Amino acid sequence: MAASFRKDPSKPKRVVIALGGNALGDTPSEQMENVRKAAPALLDVIDEHTEIIITHGNGPQVGMIQKAFAISSTLDEKVPVMDLPECGAMSQGYIGYHLQQALGAEMHRTGKKWHVATVVTQIEVDADDPSFQNPTKPIGPFLTKEQAESQAAQDPSFHFVEDSGRGYRRVVASPRPRRIVESESILNLLRDLNTQLGLTIVLITHEMAVIKAICHKVAVMENGSVVEEGDVYKVFSHPRENITRRFVASASSLS
Repeated sequence: MAASFRKDPSKPKRVVIALGGNALGDTPSEQMENVRKAAPALLDVIDEHTEIIITHGNGPQVGMIQKAFAISSTLDEKVPVMDLPECGAMSQGYIGYHLQQALGAEMHRTGKKWHVATVVTQIEVDADDPSFQNPTKPIGPFLTKEQAESQAAQDPSFHFVEDSGRGYRRVVASPRPRRIVESESILNLLRDLNTQLGLTIVLITHEMAVIKAICHKVAVMENGSVVEEGDVYKVFSHPRENITRRFVASASSLS
């Protein structure tokens, strides 16, 4: 694995903070509580004249949103089944809103006149990714055979499997992400803001290429505490903590 990173002493360092696994919780109240706990640590890093990038998963949030629509659609025919792209976009707004609330509240408490914004993004995948031919990731509630057949009849792209005698669940592909469609637009915006206004920026990203492009150091957080930190290449090429290893394994390569 090889990577090169810009090192300009005249510019502030950038640190990646990874909220791994289910660090954000499974419910809105858990998520808000967890991001409020993390907010002081995040602002402490910024206070060291460092730009930070927060990266995290959204599996539990997407599952919760999709499940809510799926159950509601079985009870009320006027409620549609919401598909994954829309659920993913909703989760971005939902998580971003809570981060904005928590960080904004902590900024207000500590007298910092900073700002937080959320950008909704899209991910490009390979249309020939083999996972599309063999979807295996279960989502949504357990259904009866009749309910599964009814949904499959309404949308032939839906695939259902029987799950250990507990009912039928929809399964979807989990293709490898290739890039964020809006990456260049976001990076250009961030560079312009930093250059022209000298702003400290918080960016939420799932893409290792973005980290490679603009970061010098990384800090990995779990349960509101920093568990590993250092040079981006060193941390990601020789991760010590399980949470870091899982993040590296699920992210795109540094090479």
